Amino acid sequence: SPEMEERFMEAQSAWYILGDEARRREYDEHGTLAAPPQAWSAAMWARLRKSKPEEGALMPNWGSQEPPLWLIIAGPLGALLLAALFSARHDIMSTARDKWALRSGGWPCPRCLIVNEGQAVTCRQCSVDREALERGR
Repeated sequence: SPEMEERFMEAQSAWYILGDEARRREYDEHGTLAAPPQAWSAAMWARLRKSKPEEGALMPNWGSQEPPLWLIIAGPLGALLLAALFSARHDIMSTARDKWALRSGGWPCPRCLIVNEGQAVTCRQCSVDREALERGR
């Protein structure tokens, strides 16, 4: 009969809890074995302790206090993107400065790969003459 099956299931679950000392301690302390206690926050334990057993609330309703899932995902990704941009800031500025110098008549040195100003006669890095480089080509 369904009532006997239900009573058997209750007895079986009680034996599962009482048969192991660690599970028994956890059940006595928290009233459930549904989730490991170390995975729950202190705020959640405080809310769970306030709930009544007849409510059958395994997990409390966080309401507006729990952040939305998109924020949980986008927050770390945004921080990672900002960290990557911060660490690459010198390379980004150097590329923009070289692009601006080339557009305003600058010339690249083939030996040291530095972009020099348009009116410069020698390379600022390796001191090679610009005319010598052009004749050598």
